[in-house]
Amino acid sequence: MVVNLYAVHDFKSESYERPFPAVNDAVACRMFVAALRQPDSMLAAHPQDFALYCLGTFDDYNGVISGLDVRRHVVDAASLVEGGL
Repeated sequence: MVVNLYAVHDFKSESYERPFPAVNDAVACRMFVAALRQPDSMLAAHPQDFALYCLGTFDDYNGVISGLDVRRHVVDAASLVEGGL
């Protein structure tokens, strides 16, 4: 099965967290929201500093990772908080 690879970008550190797999954007967003709801997390404390990006795909049949030519913005953490998580 081919799944997408996503990573959280931290604007303050100008770096990305380790990528994680998800079937699609909706599932990745659900995982991102779960992380935002953790009261002691940096995401919860500073949502304006983070965004979710899709970086490429992973094929678990043959082990091939394919990157996108340009990372694709999925959602800003702040917009999820403003939307009422």
